[in-house]
Amino acid sequence: MKVSAKMTLIAVAVGLSISPSVLSQEQQVAKSDLGFERIIVTGTSRPKEKIESTNAITTFNEAKLEQLAPHSVAELVRSIPGFHAEDTGGETGNNVAPRGFPLSTQTEFTALLRDGMTVFYNQDILFTQNDRFTRLSNFVGSVEAIRGGASSIFVGSAPAGFINFISREGSDDTQGDVFFETNSNNRLGGQGWVSGSIDDQTTYAVGAWYRKDDSARDPGYTANQGGELNGNIKHFFKDGSGFTRFEFNKQNDRSFFFIPQPLIGSTTNAKTIPGGMDIRDGTTGNSAGARLLTLNNAPSGDIDLDIADGNYANVTYFGNTTEIEINENLVFSNQMRYTDMLTTFTGIINVGNAESLASKAQAIYAANTDVLAGAMVDGNLSYDIRDAGNGFVLADSSNVNTYNTNGYGINAGFWHRRFEGDNFQNETRFNYTFDDVGEGTLYANFGLFFSNINGHVTDYRINTLQSVEPLPQRLDVVFTDAQGLDIASGTYKGIQAGSHGFADIVYSENTLAPFADFEYDLEDVSFNLGLRYETLKADGEAQNQANYTIDSFASDTDTVNGNITLPFGDGTYRNFDVEYNEMAWTIAANYKFNDDLAVFTRYADGFRMPDVDKYMAITNLTSQEEINQFNNSERRETQPASTVMAEVGIKYNEGDVAAFVTGYFAAADDLFFNVPTVENGQVVQRQAFRNTETLGVEAEFNLQITQDWRIGVSATYQSPEFVNTPAAQYLDANGSSASIDINGNLPVRVPKHFGQLTSSYQFEDFSWGMAAIHGSYSWSGKRYADDANTAELPMYGMLNLGLSLENEDGYYLRADVKNLNNSEGLSEGDPRAGETVAGQATTFNARVVLPRTFSLTIGKRF
Repeated sequence: MKVSAKMTLIAVAVGLSISPSVLSQEQQVAKSDLGFERIIVTGTSRPKEKIESTNAITTFNEAKLEQLAPHSVAELVRSIPGFHAEDTGGETGNNVAPRGFPLSTQTEFTALLRDGMTVFYNQDILFTQNDRFTRLSNFVGSVEAIRGGASSIFVGSAPAGFINFISREGSDDTQGDVFFETNSNNRLGGQGWVSGSIDDQTTYAVGAWYRKDDSARDPGYTANQGGELNGNIKHFFKDGSGFTRFEFNKQNDRSFFFIPQPLIGSTTNAKTIPGGMDIRDGTTGNSAGARLLTLNNAPSGDIDLDIADGNYANVTYFGNTTEIEINENLVFSNQMRYTDMLTTFTGIINVGNAESLASKAQAIYAANTDVLAGAMVDGNLSYDIRDAGNGFVLADSSNVNTYNTNGYGINAGFWHRRFEGDNFQNETRFNYTFDDVGEGTLYANFGLFFSNINGHVTDYRINTLQSVEPLPQRLDVVFTDAQGLDIASGTYKGIQAGSHGFADIVYSENTLAPFADFEYDLEDVSFNLGLRYETLKADGEAQNQANYTIDSFASDTDTVNGNITLPFGDGTYRNFDVEYNEMAWTIAANYKFNDDLAVFTRYADGFRMPDVDKYMAITNLTSQEEINQFNNSERRETQPASTVMAEVGIKYNEGDVAAFVTGYFAAADDLFFNVPTVENGQVVQRQAFRNTETLGVEAEFNLQITQDWRIGVSATYQSPEFVNTPAAQYLDANGSSASIDINGNLPVRVPKHFGQLTSSYQFEDFSWGMAAIHGSYSWSGKRYADDANTAELPMYGMLNLGLSLENEDGYYLRADVKNLNNSEGLSEGDPRAGETVAGQATTFNARVVLPRTFSLTIGKRF
């Protein structure tokens, strides 16, 4: 089916991809600028035209979103200058690095908002990041993205910027859009929305999406499946003084998460391991052959895990926004949102490089020579390689080196994180307008934000042995005697000795943040001053862990695998109670020369508060003094990170040319990383602190070549580097501790240049209707997989093209292809196999961009 679907789509698209649906009549006559006349509501005390804003802001209207047709938040971020996206994780779980900042999690310094408020306030908990529960669909009517600027004032812990997804709302007329889609990955899905009025004062909007498919790297099971329901009702008060709006969202979805896959060669010349998963469309370790892991009667309870759950999210939120004009100068507004969330991450994370299974067997034998003495037959080690699920013999010591052609196995961490929690947020604002202040008008916005989070995080990280083949499977190494009888197994259900992990923490967070934002407008000049003082109080208990041998809870073990130890909770807990207080502030000015030219400048001092992953560190402390320091909020690894940004920009629109260019300086201090390094096949976590500085320029251009042909550019050039950072510790080739000066180096996976070029052409109307084509080329410049800048990740680019047709009745068809050039670019090296000095081993792990995908959409708008 997959081949026939692909051939059909090739014929329809004639090799064209990511494209828009044909623009509506209203969209066709839109100006060819960057939306400078658009009224924005994000990052400002009052709605204003974009050209008057003191922020670096990128906007997406409905037409632009349809042209880009992003399948993930990170794919949309590729159109935002200053934000570098690694969109190779799949539909969710992707990384966004803003303005040269390195990341220890996925979106550490940026926030995603839905209609002006985060879905979950602490939005970057590891493997529970914000793009898991803030999804794109055609119910999102527009997007506004703030880079730097006033971000720290309006959203806590988002000093580098935030992206606001604005939902559709109803109007007097009934409107809607419904489409069905398929693609070369066997996708079946659809999206739709409808809006209108209930009565003269009340409107509604409702939207939904659903899809299932095998993903771009078919793991042998349904990889993506689920959907979302959105809705809102807005009632305008009869006296015209304001409105109240009720919202609802329900999401139940699981999506495949791609991780670095084993490759051969080097990061500058990556190739498929012979017999292994293909670099273009092979799996990444999450496959049907290693799908299930069950451990009954474990000290922390039964464990029953399924990789098919992938990035799972079951999220419900509802809320209300009310705005009342008390008098002609004073406006009161209040927004509240309650979110109940269960998210899990279940996947295979390679924690080492591919190595020969023969070497693996020799290492197990060397650690258990007394028990396994009988496995040495005529001077040769005797063993089987077996399927860990059914015990079937796949290879033995005589032919192991040709098993799957390569004879390789890999340390594959079976990782599972479960986060369950709820969050209540409320933000109250009073906006007062002072007329005739001097020669201008002063807009004063006073607000109070409150958030309460109750959460429970459970982690299991279990080291398993996996084959290196198109659909990897979990393996057991079973040692045999001269008669071929079993002596003992070096693994248990594929679980091997080595690096394992466990965490269990229940916590509560309360955030209180008064803030104020002032805008003073003269005729052509506006000034902005903002302040936010945030207090975070967190308390809870983290379970201590102990190591348990497998034979202490499992009966089907032997003398070797029964002695493998796994960490679980020991039933005792350490309580914590911490408090942090941080101030963010910013000052800015904008000068509008005329309706088509303006300049602005801004300085901002921000912060990023700690989160639950930092609280877990209390279980690693060894003395009461360290525990007291922790609870007194004095431990360096839990301190908030501080950031500074300065920027100056120009906005220009004249005739057929529009430009928005911003120069910036960005610095971050005391960024905390748990740097993983592989030592003798085990991952050792090393604490590290980094300071960075970046000088850069980000630009957006829009050119109207002809009446029907547009070209757009979103590009960034920057020079990020480590500064004032202590020498980095790492393990050298001999496994000994060493250090290296990384100051002046590029932070991990952060490029000096990246961007996107777009082009669209609207054909003249013909008998059937209207037609348009759209193309985009996205690129990421050279990066490094390690702090020492020894493992280069070369520049790569991806071409997307598309064709769309629409008739006057609103019926439309889109044919798209992503990654038309089938790029094999590496978006990241392996964050778990040596971040400090990666070196160039014969085999390595890297995450590769998603392969070419064809899609077809048929819909109706009304």
